Amino acid sequence: MYDYFQPRLGEEVTQAMLSHYPARDVDEPVTKDVLTRELALTRMELREEMSALRDGLRGEMGELREELRGEMGELREELRGEMGELREELRGEMGELREELRGEMGELREGLRGEMGELCEKLEAKMDRQFHWLLGVMVTMCISMIAALIAVVASVA
Repeated sequence: MYDYFQPRLGEEVTQAMLSHYPARDVDEPVTKDVLTRELALTRMELREEMSALRDGLRGEMGELREELRGEMGELREELRGEMGELREELRGEMGELREELRGEMGELREGLRGEMGELCEKLEAKMDRQFHWLLGVMVTMCISMIAALIAVVASVA
């Protein structure tokens, strides 16, 4: 058998395969009962190992879950603290901005009041000039009408 399989499978594979066969005729081949018992024993050992592995993994997963929950809680608290600090910082900056805007609005208000005062003064001066001009025109018209009446009365008389 060795001479047949060795060129086809290679020496290592052939030796590994033939190690399961009896080397001599006096060696007993494995019986079905022995094989069944060995397989059952192997299955039982595998089940025990799998159960132990499953229990170990469950324990590790539980520990990991608790560790992650703890880290998440710490992160949550850290983020809440940072958010509180940011909130206070923003409130401070908003207060400063509010005061700055109020100051600028006050300055604008005062500037507008000054300009409106100047415009009012200019308007009053212009209206005074127009009033005096109109008064002069009316006086001139009255004098002209009186002169015309005097001329009419003098020509009639």
